[in-house]
Amino acid sequence: MPDASGALSEAEEQRLIQRAAYSSDTKAFDTLIVPYVGQLRGYLRGLSGNDSDADDMTQTTLTKAWSQLHRFDGSGRLVAWLFRIAHREFLQNLRSTKRYSNAMTALADEPQARSAADGAAAAIDVQTILASLDPESRAALILSRAMGLTHNEISQTLDKPLGTVKSLINRATQQLVATHEHG
Repeated sequence: MPDASGALSEAEEQRLIQRAAYSSDTKAFDTLIVPYVGQLRGYLRGLSGNDSDADDMTQTTLTKAWSQLHRFDGSGRLVAWLFRIAHREFLQNLRSTKRYSNAMTALADEPQARSAADGAAAAIDVQTILASLDPESRAALILSRAMGLTHNEISQTLDKPLGTVKSLINRATQQLVATHEHG
């Protein structure tokens, strides 16, 4: 059973993984993944900038997690493994569709800020700022700041060396600060 914070003990998580992976216990799988569905969707929404695409990729991620759960070796946290599947799904979606490219082009044509109704200072949309980052930097920043993964977990999720992950997060943070200061 989950503790007061909703987290499962390592032993309980391993027991549920065994039941889900080797006994096709859907209730065990649901117990494992329900705490992470919102985070996965939020991550994919942050990467794609689109609710519908995020929903589709989340569903595909969960389907793949179900079918590949027997491959999870327990060497890291389950949430990091799920984000790795989600990130790969995002990259696959990115390769297979031109919508992302078209959306980025349209975004570049939009003003970076909008005037407030009362004529007050312009506000920069967080999604617009995130969209200004390259996909790898955006993914690293979201996994770090919004999802709370460690640099090592991000390195595994993105299949990038640890130093590269740290550089991606640092440069993305600097770019966001610079964009915000000039916005």
